[in-house]
Amino acid sequence: MYKTFSMDTNRMIRTLLNGISGVEQYVNRLLDGQKTVPVEKVPTFTLTRAGRFLPQVMGQYVFGYVTLFERMVLEAIKFQTNGEYARPQMAQFRPSPTVTIGVLGLGDIGQGVGKMLRGAGYKVLAFKR
Repeated sequence: MYKTFSMDTNRMIRTLLNGISGVEQYVNRLLDGQKTVPVEKVPTFTLTRAGRFLPQVMGQYVFGYVTLFERMVLEAIKFQTNGEYARPQMAQFRPSPTVTIGVLGLGDIGQGVGKMLRGAGYKVLAFKR
């Protein structure tokens, strides 16, 4: 899955942009169970992450999934595919103010998801380590 950077690869890379939250996964790979990174393993390139846009993007993703789930869209597609219409249970969804959603993590992404859901009327509980 993951490839170890060789010294040749290390020299060719100037910047490694991590498109997901945090850089811990890379640092932990360098540590390899030790408390400090051995000098020979210290990368010569910059390791950074893409920030700012992820809270909004993940908030929209989670909001879309919650809406899909709560409004029973997948069930509606099955009914429509089978030619079954006017299903009474399709109108029995929970309004957003009656739904409580837990968010794990209070970082940029967790806060973005919480704001998006709260803005749509959901009750939001956030948890951190």
